[in-house]
Amino acid sequence: MFILVLLLCVGTIFYDALTLLKNLNRREKFIYFFMMGLGFVVLSLYSFKIDLPSPSDGIIRVLNSIFKIDNSSLPL
Repeated sequence: MFILVLLLCVGTIFYDALTLLKNLNRREKFIYFFMMGLGFVVLSLYSFKIDLPSPSDGIIRVLNSIFKIDNSSLPL
């Protein structure tokens, strides 16, 4: 499974290098490679059957601190 993830990521970067990456500036390339690297790490961990914690609790805490949402009024 990991070999498949590796081949797909390398293939995607190679294809994008031929088409898309020529026209991007330095900042956009950094964001592109950062997101590709993050996706590669997550998919690699998933291929080794390592579970990652859900980010939903952190997102809910951030939204509650920004908007002061009362959780008791939200539907389940």
